[in-house]
Amino acid sequence: MSHDIRMPSLGMAMDEGQVVAWHVKPGDTVRPGQVVLDIESEKTTAEIETPVGGVVGELLVAIGATVPVDTVLVRIGDGASAPAARPVATGRGNASPRAKKLAQELGVDLSKLAGSGPGGSIVEADIRAAAAKAPREDYVLRPLSPIARRVADRTAESARTAPHFFVSSDIDASGLERCRGAHGATINDLILWAAARVLPSHPLLNASYADDGLHEWKDVHLGVVAATQDGLVAPVIRNASTLPLETLVNARTDLIGRARAGKLSPDDMVGGTFSVSNLGGFGVERFNSILHRGQSAILSVGAIKKKPAVIDGSLGIGPVMALTLTVDHRVVDGVAAAKFLGDLGTRLETMTVEGLEA
Repeated sequence: MSHDIRMPSLGMAMDEGQVVAWHVKPGDTVRPGQVVLDIESEKTTAEIETPVGGVVGELLVAIGATVPVDTVLVRIGDGASAPAARPVATGRGNASPRAKKLAQELGVDLSKLAGSGPGGSIVEADIRAAAAKAPREDYVLRPLSPIARRVADRTAESARTAPHFFVSSDIDASGLERCRGAHGATINDLILWAAARVLPSHPLLNASYADDGLHEWKDVHLGVVAATQDGLVAPVIRNASTLPLETLVNARTDLIGRARAGKLSPDDMVGGTFSVSNLGGFGVERFNSILHRGQSAILSVGAIKKKPAVIDGSLGIGPVMALTLTVDHRVVDGVAAAKFLGDLGTRLETMTVEGLEA
């Protein structure tokens, strides 16, 4: 008797996954609940446990291979008999149409490859590895992880389908600087908190376009754009408009920490209704973001810079920050965008430590 461990689905949109690590080898004895491998989907990395104990058979999918959901990855047997060795196949007939297309694009000869996929089939990882080893010097190939590939696809889709419109303004950042550190908050935490408080009064900014009309979301779920080793992700702070500042800070710290460790769950990544992207820490003063799919707006936050400004009615040098709002013009027009940005700017400029308790 044996038990098949298959590629699981970690979310509704997942149709394939990549094996990134094996923690066992053929012939090992495992116990129920033991982690046998790690897989990566477009959103997260997950540890896969065996539900049964027994002896590990052949590892049917190589590290780096991307295979469809429900593919058998390994069989756990009772040790009475070992699975037959998998033949290593080569040639064009053992590659999927998608793999053949990639091979043609990258100039890889399939007849010279040994496949690492199920049954010895040639998979994308084999082709990318071969292309990376090819004796070319005019570029360096960096294969995309499932996460990076999905971000690229969704960004391109958003840019194609949603008519982007941009509104920008400079604000006096003195209030932000005074309140930095309250309840452990960073500048970005204060902006997240203020945006969440302002959004309920501007429902079109917390909405999305759909074939049946505009969906104005009842709650504010903030997407926080973060850089990871595999690219940008935007984990979601739920019900942000009702959270005290300290709770929001804790939620943001937890999400970003798990994002950078590759420990986000699929649920952490879905359901955002408005997003904030901050490049101020890199010295960028002003930039335009691309909308996230299913959202009508994203706020881009620049660095605080000392510039000439009117302070208490007199010209002086003060801290200035640029805020740029990207909106879906099918949902939000220029007036609605300007009103939201104006209300947000006022809230940030008049921010006080006492007011953060509200």
